[in-house]
Amino acid sequence: TARLELAIFGKVSKPALSSGGRTWTFDVDLKSGDRLYCKDGVNWRAVDAKRKMFASGRFSEPLPTLDGGESVFRFSSADDGAAAARIEMVKRYEKRK
Repeated sequence: TARLELAIFGKVSKPALSSGGRTWTFDVDLKSGDRLYCKDGVNWRAVDAKRKMFASGRFSEPLPTLDGGESVFRFSSADDGAAAARIEMVKRYEKRK
């Protein structure tokens, strides 16, 4: 089993990730130089170019786990036409319990 880790860099308004009929929206507006991190699939934080946190949040439902096989994700935003962001996705394997 693996969990999804995300980082979003750059200008984007309310970025959202959709998969399996569910959508997770980060309620934040990022400017050029800003970064958003979600490393544990539940908690996220946004920092400015000086790495000062200016927003954070917590999802009531964690991002999907990756159980093998194909996974399909869709990214969107409140203003897709003005978005200029880079998205990094990392698959973090977890030890079996």
